Amino acid sequence: MLEKIDDNLKKLSLAFYNEVLLQKVLDPTNILGCIIYGSSTTGNFQNSSDIDMLLLVNKADFVTRGVKVFRGQKFEYFIKPIEEFLSETIKYTNSNTPSQVALYQNGFILVDNYGLVNNFLKTAKDYYVKNHKQQNQNLKLELAQISNRISSLKNIFDKNDVEFDYVYYNVLEMIRSFYSKFNGEAQVGFAKAYKVYNNPDYYDKYIGKDAGNTKPNDTFIELFNKCVKPSDNLTEKLNSLIDLYNFVKTSAKEFDEEYEVELP
Repeated sequence: MLEKIDDNLKKLSLAFYNEVLLQKVLDPTNILGCIIYGSSTTGNFQNSSDIDMLLLVNKADFVTRGVKVFRGQKFEYFIKPIEEFLSETIKYTNSNTPSQVALYQNGFILVDNYGLVNNFLKTAKDYYVKNHKQQNQNLKLELAQISNRISSLKNIFDKNDVEFDYVYYNVLEMIRSFYSKFNGEAQVGFAKAYKVYNNPDYYDKYIGKDAGNTKPNDTFIELFNKCVKPSDNLTEKLNSLIDLYNFVKTSAKEFDEEYEVELP
């Protein structure tokens, strides 16, 4: 956990906690604590960024999510019962999503009413590190689907259809997601992938330097970067995508075979 954050951010967040979040909980003794996380604690905060806050409560019938502008700053908050938080730990671990590790590593505990919040976050992080596994389910089917999409993209290219870019980036994400699962990497969103792959400091903060995940292959990153490089040359883009696809297909050759499934 972070021990210190920007003083102005801390004061503003405390004011939001006291004037907004406290008013949303009928019994204040039900509040376990409050954590600040996200770009405001990882060093990636910008003027357009919001401040992410998680309010952990002992009991609640549902999870509350909200967005509110407070003193000119946008806050996004969750009010979550501890049971739901711990159950999410299992779900994220099973999908190899390191959200809980990043929360423990980069979060700042704003309020800890009973001295338990750090233990909750550390328990979630430790569970993920110990139990996350490589996700290989349905990889044969995924690779077969990618092959079909590549063929469709070639047809779109030949016809010079306007949907080329839409299908192109859809196929690129399919390839990236497949390789990530095959390679035993943590699952990250497409919007974060480029920065995760190319910024070691961001990788450590978002993935969690102690999470025990495999880092992407350098050749894959080089080929992926060529695919996301802005270009109006469709031939160049298609060739870059095919190069990436061929690399992934060769790397995962045990999954490159005919696939058949019985449907109900």
